[in-house]
Amino acid sequence: MATTSSSAFDVILADDFSGGYKVENWGYPFHGGTYWNGAFSFNNADVAVRDGSMQVDITRHADGSWTTSGFNSFKAGKSITYGRIEFDGKVEESQGTMGVFLTWPASDSGWPATGEIDLLETPGKDVMHTTHWEDGNGVHQYNSVRNQSYDETQWNHYELLWLPDIITLKVNGKVVAEWTDPAEIPDVAHGIGAMGMVASNNDGWMGGAPDGSTPAKTTVYMDNVVLSQWNGKPVT
Repeated sequence: MATTSSSAFDVILADDFSGGYKVENWGYPFHGGTYWNGAFSFNNADVAVRDGSMQVDITRHADGSWTTSGFNSFKAGKSITYGRIEFDGKVEESQGTMGVFLTWPASDSGWPATGEIDLLETPGKDVMHTTHWEDGNGVHQYNSVRNQSYDETQWNHYELLWLPDIITLKVNGKVVAEWTDPAEIPDVAHGIGAMGMVASNNDGWMGGAPDGSTPAKTTVYMDNVVLSQWNGKPVT
């Protein structure tokens, strides 16, 4: 398997959040509207840079409602078509909440045909890495790799290598997932970001809705992001 070579990649975005939230890197956080499962709405107040890292809160309010938010570099025009993505991240876990680190098409349209790569999802306190795409019949497909080979609630280093013929995901230098089916590999520009989610009673795949054990706030953390475009040179 190929390993990355710095000469094959041109840095598009690098942010350690020491300068706070930079709109020029991330656009504005997600705000407004209720998610399709009806369990939460988006509130940009749930995104902030604190203690040198970008944080997305998943928040229960006094009336029992839930909000969360997210951010993605495509909203600031920072995206790649093939390349390398690196960052440090961790996700606090609780019943009925989930954190996601993901790529999303820069067009913000055409999903699932335009693809999605979930570097990490934490449904039901599990660890999952997933590709999404559309098959020849226009049907949404996905391919998930589940594992418990590392503790996602602690800081870990994630590295995604996305090339025309392979997607490889490493965590702390170890390969945890790899996809080679051409249908699964996006061929359009994507940005990188993170978001929170809240499950409804019908979301069994996420472990069901929050309950009395769920704290009023859980947080998704992201830091030291580097987004690099593949320039066509050999990756050795």
